[in-house]
Amino acid sequence: MVLNELVKAGINREIADDLSYRYYKNELTYKDIEYIKENFDIKLKHLEEKIFDIKEELISRIDNKFIELDNTIDTKFNELDNKINIIENNLNIKN
Repeated sequence: MVLNELVKAGINREIADDLSYRYYKNELTYKDIEYIKENFDIKLKHLEEKIFDIKEELISRIDNKFIELDNTIDTKFNELDNKINIIENNLNIKN
């Protein structure tokens, strides 16, 4: 199609053939680049979504570990308080 248009415009057929080849080559390259960009954008979006999901999961896990740690510390303090109270009571009974 391009070749015929170039020949109609008065360009030598050999030159028109070369120009049309270059045109199609560039058009193919441009379409390939568009295709690659679209695929890259899609893959990048999926990657960003996965990163966000993993980030949220890690935040949740970290929060849960802090809660567990706080509960463990509270439990140990309560146990220690109870032991101190028992010792105080035993000392008071002996006196």
